[in-house]
Amino acid sequence: MARFLWIFLVPVFFGLSAQAAPGQCTPLNSTIALFDDADAIHCPEQMEAAAALGNKKVNILFTAHFLLKDDKIDYYCIKNDDNICRPVNDELIARMRGHWDKCVQAAVDRKMALSIYIQIDDASPALLWRNNLKFDPLVKYSGYSYDDVLTRPLAEIVRARAIPEKHVEFSLQGEMGATLAYFPEGNLKLLNLTRQRLAGLKDVEIGVNVNYTSVLGWATAIPPAQLPQVQELINATDFLGISAYHEVMIPVEAENFRFPFEMASSELRDLGVKVPPKKRWRISETGLGGGNMSDDGNTPAKTIAELAAALWSGIRGPYNMKLDPFQKAEFKKFRRDFYREMLAFLANPPPDIPLESAFLWNSDSWDVQGLYESTRGWQDEQIINAIRTHNARCK
Repeated sequence: MARFLWIFLVPVFFGLSAQAAPGQCTPLNSTIALFDDADAIHCPEQMEAAAALGNKKVNILFTAHFLLKDDKIDYYCIKNDDNICRPVNDELIARMRGHWDKCVQAAVDRKMALSIYIQIDDASPALLWRNNLKFDPLVKYSGYSYDDVLTRPLAEIVRARAIPEKHVEFSLQGEMGATLAYFPEGNLKLLNLTRQRLAGLKDVEIGVNVNYTSVLGWATAIPPAQLPQVQELINATDFLGISAYHEVMIPVEAENFRFPFEMASSELRDLGVKVPPKKRWRISETGLGGGNMSDDGNTPAKTIAELAAALWSGIRGPYNMKLDPFQKAEFKKFRRDFYREMLAFLANPPPDIPLESAFLWNSDSWDVQGLYESTRGWQDEQIINAIRTHNARCK
């Protein structure tokens, strides 16, 4: 099926010759994952490890959670190291702000450019995928808005801490498409507020990030009267990020890494939203998880075909060699081939996909660099060195 997609999609969505001049080399940088209070406390140690991997830019994932009531957000909360999600209040926001401030400062101290990546996840047993959550980021739920909890404090920290000359990417959300489709006006206001808060920094770009499929949420149908607002929001962003987990072919080839952009463009077009031709893209997260289509978090792929078809599926929790499919020589080779071809794509991105940046997903079985301490064990030194060499070549 992947080969069919390649033949069919390229002429329709991009239409540029494969012989076109290559784009600018794009580094593949790491993500510091802050899923809870404990991660935020230990961010400076993660940042030191990220710098040791050769990162000149770092993607920092800031996470809060929510609880639902009658299919709407009841309240926002922050998880502690006991996995208890405490409802936000002024004191908790101030505490988290202090941890986040030290985290950003740790990146600045190492002279790394900043990418701020924000998301919220369901803290209930239902585990609603955040991509399907319909909410207005400026509306207060139990006294606090998404902006109160995340975007405003983070923008103020970045404004105070960032090196003025260094590039800053600030994402309003991560892999949260439904809010863009159903509340475009609130998100556009949030974008403009964030621009105002970051005024004074010389090189700031603000964008949104979507999944490669179900781009604006599952089964979304944008009301016709609202479509111009969604288009205005997409037009106003400086970049559009993709969670790039589209299946790849066997053997994997560099051109396969066009697939996520093509699928996202296709779905947006079908919804009535056009991506401006010169819109900058980014790979907001990517990797190869080693799971199968069940994505239950503890079932490894049994075949190379399963690996290639379900990049988004992996093994979660502390490393367990018995669940590591990459212990098999042919699986390890496929993972190395996967990253080799990804780096080949990033070394010469197609000119019709102006790539802003690209980031790994550094947790659980996707963490090929072994950066996230709680799940360390999945690293591969050959791939780590290949990424380091690639990044050193990119100017």
